[in-house]
Amino acid sequence: MTGYMSARRSALPLLLIGVAAVLSVSLLQFASIADAQPAPANAVPLAANDPALTLWTEDALAGLPPLAVPDYTFGLAQYTITAVRCNHVYHANLGGTPSYGYANGTYADTPGPTLITQRNRPIGVRWVNDLPSGPDMNIFSIDPTVMGAPQDNSNRMVTHVHGLHVLPSSDGLPTQWFGPGKFRLDKYPNIQAASELWYHDHALGITRTNVYAGLAGLYFNRDSYENKLNTYAKLPMIGGINGAYEIPLVFQDKDFLVTRDAKQNITGSYLYYPSTWQPEFFASISVVNFKVWPHLDLQPRMYRFRILNATNSRFINMILPSNLLWIQIGAEGGFMPAPAYMGNTLLIAPAERADVLVDFSSMAGQSFILGNNAPAPYGAAPEEFPDPTVAHTMGQLMQINVGTGRAGGVPINMSKLRAGLPPVKNLGPSVPLYHYTKRKLLEEIFLADGVTVIPTLDGKRFADPVSRNEIEHLGSTAVWEIVNTTPDTHPMHIHLETFQVLGRQTFDTTTFEPYVTWPNPLNNTATGPLILTGAFQGPRPNETGLKDTVQCPEGMVTWIKIKWEDFIGTWVWHCHILEHEENDMMRPLEVGL
Repeated sequence: MTGYMSARRSALPLLLIGVAAVLSVSLLQFASIADAQPAPANAVPLAANDPALTLWTEDALAGLPPLAVPDYTFGLAQYTITAVRCNHVYHANLGGTPSYGYANGTYADTPGPTLITQRNRPIGVRWVNDLPSGPDMNIFSIDPTVMGAPQDNSNRMVTHVHGLHVLPSSDGLPTQWFGPGKFRLDKYPNIQAASELWYHDHALGITRTNVYAGLAGLYFNRDSYENKLNTYAKLPMIGGINGAYEIPLVFQDKDFLVTRDAKQNITGSYLYYPSTWQPEFFASISVVNFKVWPHLDLQPRMYRFRILNATNSRFINMILPSNLLWIQIGAEGGFMPAPAYMGNTLLIAPAERADVLVDFSSMAGQSFILGNNAPAPYGAAPEEFPDPTVAHTMGQLMQINVGTGRAGGVPINMSKLRAGLPPVKNLGPSVPLYHYTKRKLLEEIFLADGVTVIPTLDGKRFADPVSRNEIEHLGSTAVWEIVNTTPDTHPMHIHLETFQVLGRQTFDTTTFEPYVTWPNPLNNTATGPLILTGAFQGPRPNETGLKDTVQCPEGMVTWIKIKWEDFIGTWVWHCHILEHEENDMMRPLEVGL
């Protein structure tokens, strides 16, 4: 089960909006930066402890983008958001680092502008590709052997709003990518409960590099429950009461290359990403809100943080001082029915979100480091063990400074908050399809060379035909039994629907061995029975609400319940370790009548 473990580290008029379309653009709003190409040959790796990377000098709040500006010409809120090449300042001493970002209005940077929407109020977005056009114009050297990757190192894009309940025509599926000089019209109905979503690139073959390069942004959908919590419980909400105390925190890891002059001064900086596919990518430099090892200045009061793990592969276990605790009130699918008191640590996998409260009133005049000790890879065979006591490592994420002045705003009323949290949506009774709960296998398979091992779903590759027992049915409620036979914990993401986590249990890995040899994969190819061992583990305290991404630990079965509603068509489900998704841990998700 460790076939690829040894080489996994690589650190160093919108009226037409009802139907999505890709159209040519003759004149784009933002000019592209010329001569896009990988870093120059004389660029060298920047060590995480290089003196240029001064700690806690960047401001995490300065990394937050503005709100997207809509156009109401035709009544419906319509946005134009353009993918561009930009020079982003991750750290003042690095200068502008060539990156990809999104432009809207006068803003053009990474992350993209934040969208804030209201439930049942649809919006339209015109996604424009203004990345440099032509062969060898990608910011990285792209591995052409990855499934569906461009063979000429060119740019492509398609934007997926992660967690949105939407028709496949507007989902931003990997195969819906389009090149520079074109745009796409998508309509988002926003019919789901209040939640933190995020948008990111999903282009086939280069999702991992496009997201790493900066094609990501936040998307908050509000509803009447959240508006009432803001009014009566004073729950912070951007644009509402206590708006300054709702703070997004986006966590990433990066590596850089730099050029230097004769005096070793940095003259240019570039993002580093390996030119050949790696099973995972773990960088060495903490980036929060797109700033390197920043500081966050707070008042001595309770804050609401909207947390997103936007790394490619890294799990993060965020550590507060022992006298503080994370109070989680929501996850990917919206509010939980009651707050979860998580102690001073909070584990979050790639693509997971957490809506949390932290009270800093006891920390006036103090500073501390937000630590991390999640091993990488996260699973049975880690190779990196971040240490929160060691500076210039991924063990330290950012510095938090709590002021001494009088706290502003209005205190959050926790009693009214607890009373006002909405009930979790009823997904209905579980109706097994074809007389059994659907078993989904997380596997590794050997390719034809007998050496290369890639992660897959049910032993199939993305392009393999959809089998009959993979098809879901509109209106049904299904239980997925996700069996993880690999050495990694996988954050599994399902497009279209949120779901309920039912629980987990270990199984006997010596009797259940579903390995297959490509090119002859079969569905559910176990060579022995699935024998459950140990005690059944119910949902974790912060899994009582709905989710769209679930941690599936190695050597365990994870059960989730999903109700297929509103739409039919084909979406995808995949591991959100982006290197896994791209090669080849992604399958079509077909919902029929």
